[in-house]
Amino acid sequence: MTEDRFNDIRPYYDEEVPQAIQEVLAEPEFEFFVKYIFPDRKKEEVYAEFAQYKTLYDFQWNFAYRAVKIIIERSVKSLTFTGIKELSHDSNYLFMSNHRDIVLDPALINVCLLDNGYDTAQMAIGNNLLLSSMVTHLFKLNKSFIVQRNESPRQLYEAWRKLSAYISHVVCDKKENLWIAQREGRAKDGDDRTQTGILKMFLMNFGGDFVNTIKRLNIVPVSVSYEYDPCDYLKALELFSIDNELPFKKDSAFNMKSMLAGLQGNKGNVMVAFGRPLNDCVDLYPGLATQNDWIKWLTNLIDTEIHRNYHLWPTNYLAYDMLFGTRKFSERYTEEIRKEFTTRLDTQLADSSVDKESIRTLILTNYANCVVNKIEALSGIPHH
Repeated sequence: MTEDRFNDIRPYYDEEVPQAIQEVLAEPEFEFFVKYIFPDRKKEEVYAEFAQYKTLYDFQWNFAYRAVKIIIERSVKSLTFTGIKELSHDSNYLFMSNHRDIVLDPALINVCLLDNGYDTAQMAIGNNLLLSSMVTHLFKLNKSFIVQRNESPRQLYEAWRKLSAYISHVVCDKKENLWIAQREGRAKDGDDRTQTGILKMFLMNFGGDFVNTIKRLNIVPVSVSYEYDPCDYLKALELFSIDNELPFKKDSAFNMKSMLAGLQGNKGNVMVAFGRPLNDCVDLYPGLATQNDWIKWLTNLIDTEIHRNYHLWPTNYLAYDMLFGTRKFSERYTEEIRKEFTTRLDTQLADSSVDKESIRTLILTNYANCVVNKIEALSGIPHH
């Protein structure tokens, strides 16, 4: 096949699905996964249905889509989508979103695409999330491709060059949708910022025409807004450890804990907002001289679009007022919401063995930065 050079990072092909399905069914841990997702169904019934899947579409529509819908039903109060109707069914897109949850960010986007008659997007995942052979199979069955992380500089350069070629191949040659986060790793402080290295990676095979390369990728910024972040305490703990140079073991067990917390924890209301395709704005580029100028301009464009479309919940406004000691946004939340939010915060901090006030500040910052960034995006004036 012409795609052999991507075999180590690509999702499965349809012809590889039956074998992968059989290997998943042979994994003892799959039984626990099935019991969690489908507690009211007999294991034998689910396994028999699972064994019938022959294509990626079979797996996504009959298993992944239904599993995400169940997770939404259990942990999301309401889910709304905006902007999807403005996109064209005659085009394919590279969706670039802020990154809050390891699994759910792209899963919600794919649910929206399926519900609105679009093909699902191939999804970028870090190799640090391939926690077991079963998890690897499920990701690759769900149209995930692998981003290498924690490599040596030389290995990383070669890996990103291949990734750049693969993304171009998927979007420009195969005309498929694709999702990638705006940064490696989740935003742990609520400050959603595009990593310039990712944009530079897009251009690694561009041959000098960086403006038209971005146009060919047809990038759509997407804002994913959670009323409650189920991992806010874990994120704060990680940031506190880094800031204070304390030992912090971010291993497969921690990644699994974060993944499960993100899927199972209460998220309150959630909104996914599809922004304007960058191609609608790229012609506004002032023609700055260098590639670095272009990257800086493009980064700001993506960030502004994500911040502008980010839906602020009462929890964001409340956290802002609590963090800065103001009542600036007091009309944006009720006393009931204040009690719910502060009770949740106090409960999380009750068992904390580290500096409670520092953790409290980091959690509040996670929610408040969304307000800061949206004010800046709408006004065009830096708020910092």
